[in-house]
Amino acid sequence: MNEFVAEQLSGSCISSVVAGQAFPSISLHILYYTTETTAPVTNQTGLCDNKMILRHDAAGKNAVLYGSNDHSPEGFDFPISGIKFDLLDVSKWDAKVITPYSIPAYTVSFNGPRFREPNTYIRLTKRDQIANPFAGSDVVYWTDANDQTFGQDWLGNAIPGGWCFTNRGIPEPMLGTIYFEDARKATDPPNEVDRSKTLINENWTPFCEALPVYNSNGSLIGSFDGLAWIAFFNTAVVKNPMEPPLDSTYIGPLPIPKLDPKRQILNLEIWIYLTKNSSDPSMKSPKIASLRYWTYTRDYGTGNFPFDPYLFFGAGAAVGGGVTIPINFNLLQNANNPESLQTHQASISLSNLKFFIGA
Repeated sequence: MNEFVAEQLSGSCISSVVAGQAFPSISLHILYYTTETTAPVTNQTGLCDNKMILRHDAAGKNAVLYGSNDHSPEGFDFPISGIKFDLLDVSKWDAKVITPYSIPAYTVSFNGPRFREPNTYIRLTKRDQIANPFAGSDVVYWTDANDQTFGQDWLGNAIPGGWCFTNRGIPEPMLGTIYFEDARKATDPPNEVDRSKTLINENWTPFCEALPVYNSNGSLIGSFDGLAWIAFFNTAVVKNPMEPPLDSTYIGPLPIPKLDPKRQILNLEIWIYLTKNSSDPSMKSPKIASLRYWTYTRDYGTGNFPFDPYLFFGAGAAVGGGVTIPINFNLLQNANNPESLQTHQASISLSNLKFFIGA
């Protein structure tokens, strides 16, 4: 007869876990503004007529998130080579220097398109990943959450486990890895940009002036008239809990500790698109960049508990920073291009870009 010997191991049970669960529906606010200093600033975002966007940070208890981005420093290339642009049009996105207060030393260099409004609001709803699992979750590319020490994609999304919030009204957001219109099932109509609620700045960020788009024959086929955003707010995990990265959120004496993999890690990923305005089927809204931020849930009383009503947390660039997205435009060979240039690079500047999630 086999005998089994039981041994009692010393240890303690987990009696409580610091975790949060968001409401069924939450708000994402996207903000950006012009840096205001008495010294010259470059790569800034502006409103129509080169007006500055005054600082408008939201108030509340914000958890600082640490992020990474995915856009080539060499510039974004359009997936369809047949799309062309007029050099006269894309040159309007080049840097324009203004002196806002008639003080010569105080200049602002605006880059990229000017925006009609200084903010955009998007409603995020919780996706039931059991009853309605995401299409494409097994092949979607997430922005690498690189660590200076590990230099690898150490952060994994808890999908289909955990909870995930994404844009209301977008059927299959994970299928929009190349084009916004493809974020749907093959049997669904194209996922069109929702411009119906522009008066309340919902869902779409319009340019002051649309950028005309031509085909290779020089015929006008439409325009890019703004930005669209797809967001994912969900829980995440350390892929290798035995070798976690350093805790980038740590504030205290050295050495910096390792990130505790038992924490409830929160992830916010943002995909940014140029929005097409065209009836031509050859034209779509391409994804031009993605951003990713992470933090973890903390105890009440720490001053930055993400689920402390009613502002969960804020993420984005530090004051004076921002996101600059270089884009390579294939040019028409016409009278506006006397040197027969093949491409022209211009950038979209989103200075002091911020994301706030609340109820």
